[in-house]
Amino acid sequence: MKKIENPKPTDTKIQTKILTSILESSEDAFINTSIDGLITSWNKGAEQIYGYSDKEVLGKPISILESPTSAGEMQELTELIEQGDRIHHYETLQLRNDGKIISASLTLSPIIDASEKLISILIIARDITKSKETEEKLQKIEEKFRKTKETYNVAMEHTRQIIYDYDLRTDKCIWAGAIEEVTGYSFGEFQRLGKNVWVLNITQTNMNRLDGDCCDEEAVEFKEEFKMRKKDRTFICVENGGICFKDHEGHPYRTVGVLKDITTQKGTEATLAKIDILRKQEIHHRIKNNLQVISSLLNLQADQFSNRECIKGSEVLEAFRESQNRVISMALIHEELYKGGELDTLDLSSYIKELAENLFFTYRLSNTDISLKTDFEENLFFDMDYAVPLGIIVNELVSNSLKHAFAERDKGEISIKFCRENIGECRNDIEESKNEECKSANFILTVSDNGVGIPENLDFENLDSLGFQLIFSLVEQLDGEIELKRNNGTEFTIKFIVAEYNCPI
Repeated sequence: MKKIENPKPTDTKIQTKILTSILESSEDAFINTSIDGLITSWNKGAEQIYGYSDKEVLGKPISILESPTSAGEMQELTELIEQGDRIHHYETLQLRNDGKIISASLTLSPIIDASEKLISILIIARDITKSKETEEKLQKIEEKFRKTKETYNVAMEHTRQIIYDYDLRTDKCIWAGAIEEVTGYSFGEFQRLGKNVWVLNITQTNMNRLDGDCCDEEAVEFKEEFKMRKKDRTFICVENGGICFKDHEGHPYRTVGVLKDITTQKGTEATLAKIDILRKQEIHHRIKNNLQVISSLLNLQADQFSNRECIKGSEVLEAFRESQNRVISMALIHEELYKGGELDTLDLSSYIKELAENLFFTYRLSNTDISLKTDFEENLFFDMDYAVPLGIIVNELVSNSLKHAFAERDKGEISIKFCRENIGECRNDIEESKNEECKSANFILTVSDNGVGIPENLDFENLDSLGFQLIFSLVEQLDGEIELKRNNGTEFTIKFIVAEYNCPI
């Protein structure tokens, strides 16, 4: 065995210089203290961490580095070392020269002599302030994320929503949220069965079931509603809304969306719709009743005048009757709206026919047999902006014929014709026009009689008659035109255009 010679003094000096160089170049603090806690050595790293030069701290107690919250801590650590313990990476708060508190990681090691007697303590300190701040930030972020996730999960469960992320390229879908509450399937069942458990249970939808076609060539966002069968075979209404991601060529490769149970919402909407229908019906019913009251009052007032000998057969009674008929024409509109299924639009053909029959009953010419001929196109529906003026026009023209057209005649005929002419984008072919909207439609109302007619020398546009003044005013309101033919009686033709008229199906 080769005997190892004792190192030469020069070798020891070299090793000492190397060690000293290492200690001085280290960013960690290397601090040596005596048994009684006085600082005996101090490197550059310690100066950078604590802000003291070696001249300021040598011979000073190590306790000057203690923060107010850790007073006496260094003495306790020294006692542990004296008892034979070693301390590694002990984290604490310490005080810099400028009064700033820093986080430090301390490692304490005993320095013993040849007789294994403790002669000093080496403290290696590392500034971990930045890493602790980063750690605290991360903890706060994690805590915030955890709380957000908890809130999100609670929100998803209470709002009955499911989030999905579907990759069209791999045909894999990730689900999260109130899966069991919405579908009746547990999360494990839903994840195991995949998207097919959802797709196969969709019963009514106008979308293409998450196969990527829900993203058309232009749309990025989408929203659809459909019915879905749950695990217990009951049905719910579901809203599917989300975003479609596309590659540089415009091909969809991923959809992210939210499936929401809107069964309660749909039920509420249906209830509100019924309430709205009942409300409108009640409004039309009350208006009709109020107009009938006005008509009755006019009738009573006319009866008061009829008892006076000087007024019988005068224009006053005729004015009362005409006013009464005008009120009734408006009351009939609200009666039709109240009785019919539609509350905003009126079947004008049915309304005009009833209005004319009411006028025939009102005037009841005793010695004249007058018949009514009607020719109406079916399913012509108008809102009140058109129905009211058209009703009053028919009332005035039919009343005028009943009063004046058949004087000294024993029979006659009044004819009413109402039809539509397709223009714009409307088509004559019924099948082609289904489910489409017309840009505009031209309508023709014709009221005629085979009576004595209006004399040629009479300018009907300038007659001093309230009835004709009403007719011209209402035709102008419809933005229409009126034409009179005097051949074989009297024929009035009113033409008007309705923009955005829905073609009947």
